[in-house]
Parts: sequence; structure tokens; C-alpha cells
Amino acid sequence: MRALYVEKAKRGDWRMRRAVRIDEKPDDDDERVAFIERLPATAGSDPLVSLLLRESEADESNRLAASYSQAAAYAITLSNFNYDRQKVCMHLVISSEMLCRRFAAASDSVRVQESIFDRIERIPADFVPLKGKAYVAPIADKREPGQRVWAF
Repeated sequence: MRALYVEKAKRGDWRMRRAVRIDEKPDDDDERVAFIERLPATAGSDPLVSLLLRESEADESNRLAASYSQAAAYAITLSNFNYDRQKVCMHLVISSEMLCRRFAAASDSVRVQESIFDRIERIPADFVPLKGKAYVAPIADKREPGQRVWAF
């Protein structure tokens, strides 16, 4: 029993005994602030900043929804394909890298210049682009001149 008492009660875990509670002020000094008040907070923890961020996101999405641009068309296409980029790539018959490049180019162009149809026309919510055409590479004839071919 003595060894158990020494191990658990007397020695114990020194980290636990010296741990600081972050929500309590130290008793010995009234001027010191609690440790939790000295911790840096993220920008989103401030209610005003988080409200401004939400409003700007809503403003961006409304601006994109009112836009008659490629970026809006890609956003609607993604939502119609349940945000599955592989399905979009299969539908358009392009690679994933090409889709990323198209997204980037469309977003860059909508930032630089608005469309002349903005706030006049909208891309319908059920918009689906035309299917891409799969081009088959021609099979090269690898016979030597004068070589015969079996016909089956």
C-alpha cells in the first residue's frame, strides 16, 4: 500500500500538479488576467467579422447567380451534377486538369469584365451543357508494303 500511495498520491503526475487552468485568474496576483484572455482568437470568432464574411459570401453568390457568364454556367453545371467533378469531366469528355483550367479562366474573366447580359438574362437552374464529343484516334496501318492481311 505504501508504494501505491507514494506512486499515486505523493509523487503523482508532475505535469498535472503544475498544470494551469486557463479559465481562472491566479490567486496571488489580482492585476494579472486569466490565461484564456491572452490566447489569440481567429478572425471568424468575432461576431461582426463573421457576419461581414457571411454577407460578402452571399453577395458573391448573388453576383454569380445574376451573372450571364461561363463561371455561372460552370457553377450551375457543378450543382446539377451534385458537385461531382468526375461526372462533369465524363460528360464534357475532358480531363480533371482541363476542368480546373477552365474554372480558373472563367473566374478570372468574370472578375475582370462583366458580361453584357449581366442582370438582364440569367442562366437557367436546369442548365446542362452539351455532351462532349469523344474523338477516336485513327488506327494506323502498321503493315509493310506488300504484306498480306488475313480477312476474318
